[in-house]
Amino acid sequence: GVLPNGGGLALATVGALRAVPPSQRRTIIIKGYQNVMGRALCALAALRLCADALAGYRVAIYSADADVQVAAELAAQDLKVPIDILPPLSHDELLCHFGTARVYIGLSISDAASTSMLEALAAGTFPIQSGTACTDEWFVDGETGFAVPPEDPHAVAQALRRALADDALVDSAAIRNAQVC
Repeated sequence: GVLPNGGGLALATVGALRAVPPSQRRTIIIKGYQNVMGRALCALAALRLCADALAGYRVAIYSADADVQVAAELAAQDLKVPIDILPPLSHDELLCHFGTARVYIGLSISDAASTSMLEALAAGTFPIQSGTACTDEWFVDGETGFAVPPEDPHAVAQALRRALADDALVDSAAIRNAQVC
């Protein structure tokens, strides 16, 4: 069969991460790649566009390069929202972070089946993924995730606002995405 580049997930183990429904989670996790393909700075720009919706949330960014770290520090000061740059993590540690997140944002101008998106699906985290990945093979846009343009912070912000405001959406998506996994 076809396996993701990470080798797949132990679904029984990851299933335990879904114990807390996403509607009760108060973390937004962002893939921190900003390079030829990655567009983490667009995700940070989207946060700025929905600052009023972020009260009570924290942001965690993994695999952040130096530019993203600086931009995150500035955004945290402006937004008055805690933004944590996660240190290098083991795969299990990263999965635990997914298990505490309501929303995952992963943006890239070119991607296949994003491993992070699959981890988010498995952990019950609502995915906002660039439509350049094969998202349509994994989630239903607007129902179990959002496929967004990777370089449009307004579209990302609109998706994030809805994912933060709609408890029924994120909880229903977690159940359906677990079935897909």
